[in-house]
Amino acid sequence: MMPAIKRIDIIENAHNDERGWVTNPLEVAGVSSKTLSNLHIASVKPGCIRGNHYHNHATEWLLIFGGAASFYWRSSEEETIHEEKIKGSDPVSFEIPPGIEHAVINRSGKEIFLMAFRNIADADTIQSLIVKK
Repeated sequence: MMPAIKRIDIIENAHNDERGWVTNPLEVAGVSSKTLSNLHIASVKPGCIRGNHYHNHATEWLLIFGGAASFYWRSSEEETIHEEKIKGSDPVSFEIPPGIEHAVINRSGKEIFLMAFRNIADADTIQSLIVKK
């Protein structure tokens, strides 16, 4: 059985006002009291792909914001590629268990952003080709 991707609705736990939103994604993901070893932020230009990999041992949390995107995933145990379309009006986060291939494609006409964090330093990242341009 495939480990489940967990969607975390960030905006429900964000402070919103006339300036926009603010949130603590570590707290929302339930990992604020845990030691995390990697935090990185990446931009994604229109039509470009980030990811196309999996981690043998690390759980990764991915926050997507700034525009429309498609999030793809599948386990090594199945051929079906799952897709979740992200409208881009609100930030969306996913908890990705070890062994799940994942990728994000920017579907907007502007640069969008990803913030990712993992639970272990040696993520044992394995490149894959879950999606193509």
